[in-house]
Amino acid sequence: MLLTPANHRDIARRAQWYFDCYFGPPGDSVVFTGDGIEDLDGLISRLNNNAATNYNASQRFLCDVGTQYADWRQFDIEDVYAIRAQYLAYYGNVNRPDVYSTGSNTAISVEIAYQP
Repeated sequence: MLLTPANHRDIARRAQWYFDCYFGPPGDSVVFTGDGIEDLDGLISRLNNNAATNYNASQRFLCDVGTQYADWRQFDIEDVYAIRAQYLAYYGNVNRPDVYSTGSNTAISVEIAYQP
């Protein structure tokens, strides 16, 4: 694992992730995004398939762990498994959680004193 347990927890709870994977030449990097179990399982499958068929020393795997700004860090497949476990513990087996359901979206009137 290359990320911290706090990184795993934060990524899982925001239910939105960005994994930038460069599998080596030929080709460009691929950004895997997602917000649910199916997306994480797809990434795990892709990483496992790549490891079995195409190991290349020039591979690079980065994950955005930032909360307000992008903060790209190296990750490995064990980190993806840990994020998946944190996600399951927090949201359960859903694909698109309502991350706004715990907050308040009620408008509150505020008295403003006006002096001409």
